[in-house]
Amino acid sequence: MKVKVTRNYQITIPAKIRKKLNIKEGQYLIVEEDEKNNSIIIKPIEWVKLRLGKKLTQEDINKAIEKYDKDIIEEEYPEVKR
Repeated sequence: MKVKVTRNYQITIPAKIRKKLNIKEGQYLIVEEDEKNNSIIIKPIEWVKLRLGKKLTQEDINKAIEKYDKDIIEEEYPEVKR
């Protein structure tokens, strides 16, 4: 699918993809660069919400911080901190 980058460097995720991945307004996504393929990877971080229903261990939190951007997780999920 083709999308246009706005003057503020924003894109609209097509409705078909939003529905399939259950992406909602205000939800944070992980944006990663794929240098090998010269592309961008965008992923929902829904797994963090699922884990919040259970007690998180310090190891769980550290792994999440290492894998995903610390600032985004702490802003969206203030319970998940180092």
